[in-house]
Amino acid sequence: MFDRRRRVRTPYKGINTELAPTDSDELEARADALGRAFVDQGITFSLSGEEERPFPLDLVPRVIAAAEWAKLEAGITQRVIALERFLDDIYGDQEILRDGVLPRRLVTSCEHFHREAAG
Repeated sequence: MFDRRRRVRTPYKGINTELAPTDSDELEARADALGRAFVDQGITFSLSGEEERPFPLDLVPRVIAAAEWAKLEAGITQRVIALERFLDDIYGDQEILRDGVLPRRLVTSCEHFHREAAG
């Protein structure tokens, strides 16, 4: 929301104007209320054996300028394509395993690998 000099970044000016009259105690109370509402509605998660906790959601929306989004979109698209190609290969020809890029055992012993989907 702020730049290195603690100035409000342009995309956040409207949000800052709306939030400026709200003190930090009120924002914290709203965040706590949101967390309780998530728990009440079952919008929770846990990490290996830990207690359920509300899904984290920031009260202040993340505003991404068009130029920033263009860079993010390109990177996300690239990674999704790479992941899809990896999965296509793992469950298809398995060239990545045949060529020794990944050890076969590493993939086939993974609890999330579904042998019945391969081939």
